Order: sequence, then structure tokens, then C-alpha cells
Amino acid sequence: MNINKICIVVHFSSCFVFSQWSSFQIENMNNDDSYKTNGLAALISSFQYYPFDDESNFHFGSSISGEISTARYAPHTFAFVKLTWNLILRGRMSGFSTEKGAAQLFGWGMSLNPGSAESPANWMVSIDSGFFRGHNQINLSALKFSIDRFFLINDKSKFIYGISMNSINNSKYINGKGFSSRTAYQINQINTGIMRSIKNMILSVNLSTNNKSNYLSFSIFKGI
Repeated sequence: MNINKICIVVHFSSCFVFSQWSSFQIENMNNDDSYKTNGLAALISSFQYYPFDDESNFHFGSSISGEISTARYAPHTFAFVKLTWNLILRGRMSGFSTEKGAAQLFGWGMSLNPGSAESPANWMVSIDSGFFRGHNQINLSALKFSIDRFFLINDKSKFIYGISMNSINNSKYINGKGFSSRTAYQINQINTGIMRSIKNMILSVNLSTNNKSNYLSFSIFKGI
């Protein structure tokens, strides 16, 4: 099975899991669960990706992210392109619908390597923005600033660690009243991850954590 078929299988299989966004009511959650769920929506709407090497200018793939304690997961597809040797532009999207509701997300972002073409730095500065919409559930926007550093384990593996600040603006649906007024707050996280090159594809595992929530993401992508 080639990488294109793998990405398709991963994404569309995970869409069955994504139905969780269409089957629960935000208004019935306690504050802790609501914080974690909103954080997951912000995470997948503003998630950042990096190439493993400099050989390919365009990449595409699929990712599944979830909050560990709530066992809620959501998939999305993504693509990114190297505009110059040190500037990356990316986008992400997903959607799912059932009889109980529908949810969509889309987002974009960019990363800058502050080094030089002759001696590139082993860290990236990123800014990402995204939107998550759940019919009669949630209306959320996110703006994230990240700094990530890379450590080459060997020629096939790379370790990533860094920090991120995600500014969230959210309103939730209240039955019989419509969407509430928007609430703004910030989620700060420590990010760690590992990338592994396997033949012509890249596998990536990332953990984003703070004192209230832990988000785990699995991604697979290919360079063209």
C-alpha cells in the first residue's frame, strides 16, 4: 500500500471517531471538561508541522489529535509548502456530519527559520491561526505563537521540543438561547515530539501539555 492510500485510510477511518464532536453538548460539560475540549478544538485548528529534511518543497498528510483524559479525538488533513529555504506556509482542514450535527475546521500558518542558507538554525518560530465550528455546539477561533527546537537523533529520527501560547476566542451554544457571548483566554503549553523517516513517508508523534490538559497527536505525511 503506497503512502497516498495510507493517508486516505488514516483520515477517513478517523472520521468515524470525529463523530464525537457531533454527539455531545458543550453546555452540559463541567468547566474542566469544557477547557480541555476547547483546547483540543484550538489545537487541531492551529497545529504546526515541519519538514524532516530539505529535499521536498511540498508535503501533505493526515493527523489525529486527542485530549488524553477525555478520550475525545479528531482528525484533519494538512499540507505545507516551503516558499523559500527558511519560510514554510501551511494549511489544515477537516469536516464531519451526522444526523446529530456537523463540525468543520480550517486554519493556516507559517514558520520561519532564523538562520542562514549556509548555516540554518535548528529551531523555528511559528504563528498559526484557525477556526472551529460545531453546529449548535461551539464557535471557536485560535491564534498560536510557537518556538520549537530540533535535535537530530540520527539520519532517520528527529526530536522536537518547544513552547506555545494559544489565544482562544470562544462562544458555546446554549439550548433555547443560541450562542453565548464570546470569551477570550490563553492556553500555554510545552510541546515535545519525535519525527521518524520511513522510506518515503514521515511519522510524527507530538505531546502538548500543561497543568490542566494533555494532548497527543499522531501524524503521517509525505514530501513531493
